[in-house]
Amino acid sequence: MLRNLFTILFLLITLANAENKKVSIQFMWHDQFEFAGFYIAKEMGFYDKAKLDVTFKKYTIDTNLTKTVLKGEADFG
Repeated sequence: MLRNLFTILFLLITLANAENKKVSIQFMWHDQFEFAGFYIAKEMGFYDKAKLDVTFKKYTIDTNLTKTVLKGEADFG
């Protein structure tokens, strides 16, 4: 029992000290109100609390959402 407690404590300390995981999101259109939630969550620190370093990729006329994610240029789309 005590061994499990130390293991869990070690994991929690390790996770607490871990760096934020870098994540990118490719938007499917120009910045509009529909994406406001993403920006507000970043400004309010919700991503930081979840250990995420979120980057938003802006839409351009040449953006192909599916190819961008499949090529690994963005994590989510």
